[in-house]
Amino acid sequence: MAAMSLILILFLSFSHVSAAQWNVGAEQNYNNVQDAVDNINTTDGDVINVFNGNMKKTL
Repeated sequence: MAAMSLILILFLSFSHVSAAQWNVGAEQNYNNVQDAVDNINTTDGDVINVFNGNMKKTL
């Protein structure tokens, strides 16, 4: 049982976890922030980078 616990701890400590990065702006993944947020692949911990430019949006 102790060996199994050790294997599980080692497996979890070496597993690779990384956040996706979504880019918003001209010639990027998305043209507006809301599309990046609404993307089905966007999850907690992801990063949304907003590049320089002008965005027209009605509030």
